[in-house]
Amino acid sequence: YFVRNLLSYVIYHKELPLDILAFMKACYGRMSVPIIYTLLCGIVMNRFIPDAGWMIFLVKGVLVVAVYLAFVCLFGLKKEERRIFAARVKKKLSKES
Repeated sequence: YFVRNLLSYVIYHKELPLDILAFMKACYGRMSVPIIYTLLCGIVMNRFIPDAGWMIFLVKGVLVVAVYLAFVCLFGLKKEERRIFAARVKKKLSKES
């Protein structure tokens, strides 16, 4: 999928007057930091927490998702995006109460 998108970007760059490198940097640059940190946390977790069944697997999965969300909120989102996300979460939580 990634290779197909990369090839599409090359075609777009040649056929259309789009700055694909700036687009890729804007999209993938900010999100690569949370992905790399989450991958490292997952590797460390697999190294130190042995696999002992489905429950441990599910706990590891929940932890990886929580770590990814935290890193996305810290490093991947801009201030305005964080503000919008926080407002939606508050609205959702207040609706449930």
